[in-house]
Amino acid sequence: MSAPGKTASNRLTSTIDPTSADFRQNAAEMAALVRDIRRQEDTIGLGGGLAAIERQHAKGRLTAEALLDRYCTLIYAQCGSYEESARRLKLDRRTVKRRVDPALLAALEATRD
Repeated sequence: MSAPGKTASNRLTSTIDPTSADFRQNAAEMAALVRDIRRQEDTIGLGGGLAAIERQHAKGRLTAEALLDRYCTLIYAQCGSYEESARRLKLDRRTVKRRVDPALLAALEATRD
């Protein structure tokens, strides 16, 4: 609170000079770090990269992503509801919906008939 008779200022003062060479260098370094993190996220999102996926497939294994997709699809095929599948799997309904594999689901439904 400000003292009586004085108005409060909503401005913060700064001594940073965005036109300085130091500022521009720091901004460029920060942008490079962010790009590096985004590249790492892409690799992590692929389960360690394409080489790691190929090694798993060569061993006859599924990646964690593929296993989750199949499991969500199987549970959804059993109960027919995203909400019920999510409850059983303890996942968010939107995650289950995104993970259900339409081709596998169609194959499962074809074998039931």
